Amino acid sequence: MSVVACRIYDKKICLASDSQLTNGDVKMPTMEFPKLYTIGDNVVGIVGNCDEVILLLNFIKRKDLPQSKLKLQLYLSKFYKWRNGISEKTETDSKTSPSNIIFIMVSNKKKVFLADGLFVVRVKKYIAIGSGSEIALGALAAGVDVKKAVEITCAYNTLCGLPVVYTEVPI
Repeated sequence: MSVVACRIYDKKICLASDSQLTNGDVKMPTMEFPKLYTIGDNVVGIVGNCDEVILLLNFIKRKDLPQSKLKLQLYLSKFYKWRNGISEKTETDSKTSPSNIIFIMVSNKKKVFLADGLFVVRVKKYIAIGSGSEIALGALAAGVDVKKAVEITCAYNTLCGLPVVYTEVPI
């Protein structure tokens, strides 16, 4: 897993992520896997199984991301149906989640959404996702910026690693 942190300011939205690729409990030190993507006018930070991430990114490239909570839920429902049609359903740790991915989307309307399975919620201040989310959320709650929150997480969570990738979206 990984970590993606997001904080919303008055004039910008900041996202940061780690870059580590992990295979089970093993760090893959010669490989990095991006977690932040710019797709059209949207920025997406994704954590989860690499195969699911790649499938979602391919789906997004085929169909534009919606800009509202309800439409994003319907969009994700179509994604899971499409995914199940082209690949065997991946095993999940939770029987309630249709997916092994969680993502943060900064819409082209400068709204931030968290999506986990078909659960979609609008983010108002800050959020962190991934295996290092608890550490990153604590750092964000203490007032540090997203880069520092991810650096702190990488220092204490073995499933997260440097370098930090950072992007900002003006509001």
